[in-house]
Amino acid sequence: MVRRDEPADPVATALRDVARDDAAELAAVHVAAWQAAYRGLMPDRFLNGITVERWEERWAARLAGESLPPVRVAVRAGAIVGFCTVSTPSRDVDVGDGVAELVALNVAPGAWRSGVGTALMTDALARFRRDGWRVATLWVVEGNARAQAFYRRHGFVGDGAAMTHAPSGATELRMRRSLAAVGE
Repeated sequence: MVRRDEPADPVATALRDVARDDAAELAAVHVAAWQAAYRGLMPDRFLNGITVERWEERWAARLAGESLPPVRVAVRAGAIVGFCTVSTPSRDVDVGDGVAELVALNVAPGAWRSGVGTALMTDALARFRRDGWRVATLWVVEGNARAQAFYRRHGFVGDGAAMTHAPSGATELRMRRSLAAVGE
């Protein structure tokens, strides 16, 4: 039996570190994922204002730095279909020591529920454990039931913290999980 969050087709997903020439593909995935996932949760004006061209410039600037940012990409059939960005340690000052943060996990809408997100999540959690982090956190937009269910399947639970995503005004909720737990 194939689970709904596992690949239903034999197309393999390869994970790799981000490369300097990935800006255009990252921007396309980023914008498509946000515009599909956050429609109705963030103002249309905000979502319609994010363009591949503007986000490609942002990604190009990040990738042009002295060292590449901590981003892993998922590739299928030669194209980037998702990415995951982390911060070690967490950017949140209130979480204490030993906490890593999953900053972003975005998958192209056409690859949703195909195993890409699970592959990226499994990879991030394994890297956190390997590097000795005790806890992982992430922020999820309030009302994004699909994402919250995905994170719960991977052991994350709400910790009561909330903040406002300044550019959109959306409320974000923090979730966390122990990295000592067995399984993913």
